[in-house]
Amino acid sequence: MSTLDEARKAADGPRRAETDVVASKQAVVVIHGIGEQVPLETLRSFVETVYQRDTGDMTARPLSNDPDLGVVNQVWAVPDDATGTAELRRISTPPDEKGVRTDFFEFYWADIMEGTPIEEVYGWLRGLLLRSPFSIPRDVRVWIAWLALWGLSIAVALLLVATIDPTGVLIEVIVHPVKVWLGSFHKLAGWIIVVFGVALGAIRYVSGMPLARVRTTLPTLAIVAGLLIALLPDDVLGNDKVWSAVIAAALALMLNGIVAPYAGDIVRYVRATPKTVDRRRLIRERGMKLLDDLHGTDGKTGAPIYDRVVIVAHSLGTIIGYDLIQLYWEKEGPTHHKRPLTSMAAGAAYAVLDEDVRAAWVGDADVPFDLARYRERQATLAGIIGKSKLRFRITDFITLGAALNHASFLVADDEDALKRSFEERYLSSAPPRPDGPKSSMIYWEWPQPGRPNARGPFLHFASAFASVRWTNLYDKYWLPLFGDIVSGPLADAFGPGVEDRPVTITRPGWFRGANRFFTHTLYWTWHPSYANGKEPEHIKLLRAAIRF
Repeated sequence: MSTLDEARKAADGPRRAETDVVASKQAVVVIHGIGEQVPLETLRSFVETVYQRDTGDMTARPLSNDPDLGVVNQVWAVPDDATGTAELRRISTPPDEKGVRTDFFEFYWADIMEGTPIEEVYGWLRGLLLRSPFSIPRDVRVWIAWLALWGLSIAVALLLVATIDPTGVLIEVIVHPVKVWLGSFHKLAGWIIVVFGVALGAIRYVSGMPLARVRTTLPTLAIVAGLLIALLPDDVLGNDKVWSAVIAAALALMLNGIVAPYAGDIVRYVRATPKTVDRRRLIRERGMKLLDDLHGTDGKTGAPIYDRVVIVAHSLGTIIGYDLIQLYWEKEGPTHHKRPLTSMAAGAAYAVLDEDVRAAWVGDADVPFDLARYRERQATLAGIIGKSKLRFRITDFITLGAALNHASFLVADDEDALKRSFEERYLSSAPPRPDGPKSSMIYWEWPQPGRPNARGPFLHFASAFASVRWTNLYDKYWLPLFGDIVSGPLADAFGPGVEDRPVTITRPGWFRGANRFFTHTLYWTWHPSYANGKEPEHIKLLRAAIRF
């Protein structure tokens, strides 16, 4: 048997269930997405669905009778300053049936993005509109959204020109026909909107959710808007200036209530400009401090506080989580910044993972990539690194509704620029890209002045996913308003080592055809119909990815 065969056998060993080392304590970091997030709101709902309502292991876990949730698995909120703000708490669990305790943390960054200047949003949108059509990703959803953005921009421009037109001809041509058409049935339209608002509110109150947690903002707005449309006198609605004011107010509300807080977060993080660099730096510094704290040691025993760290990220948070994993690997991973791992087990793990590197990027493209084998090998290397003196124990990256799906649109200028970023090791792939002509992620520092002996082996700086398993859940639908327009498969861009899991998320209680409306925020949203073991597939997959 050759040396490589022996290494392969030693590193592969038994299947994953037998090789994974069960840790006594793990940390799960939840990174929220865009929008004006409320501290702890994301984390509480996430823990409720992923842990508290996981009834499959209730016989082995302490229970509590929560006044809102009913009988669920017990958790505690614990003060903790690792998250970077006193507004947050760590949510801790008792030991499970394997003796594993879990601490859930929220990496909260929305406060850093507060108050995005609207001119930055305009600049970003202008860049999206004016980019070459040949650089738009080949995705029907993206093309529909891009064309819709062009249509809205043209409409707004025409309305602005019509407003300042001293002759009034443009208002007569553009606004007047719309006014006449809507004015002819405005009362009926108004009462329909009122009925919709009442029905929406009633559905929310009878859905089984605790009454104190029911949100009524949208139903209330619909009822008020419907009443105004239905009850305003015809002579008021006949005034062109009133229509101009209504349109202007609607655009202002949309801009300040939707575009600025949501698109603004994207602008400040994905656009590297003089105005955004400082916010990006603050987010990354807070994230790196959190990871540093989670990789600390017990002051009495010297043992690691956590044996395993899992990062779960949603929406724009997936780009932030991806950046943090890269940065922390560069700082604490088995690169030449640290002492090399020289054990036989580490050498064997490196060698067999290097096979996967070559299979993915150098080998025969017609041979299917063995994802299951690769994930087992990742788990083996993660266990070796976790037991070493290195401070890197991130084992899993779980992405939900990943904005990384549009990396060639958001992170890079086009697909060619994205590929170049991988080749230049600016971005990390799974498996890692080979380093240079030797087709390997492994390298050595050879003898040089002041260092008479060769040092190594090391893994290069963009090889974090040699040990970090990546699971991606996505709900893709071709129409932008249905399914999750943000999400999609990642393996094509980031490598065949990403485990893409397509899911179909529906809104319980909604009629067929409408129940797929905008599911981007529903990856861990709980509904009473999921009780008694009836959880949908996406929740089962999320729980499975977090478990040991």
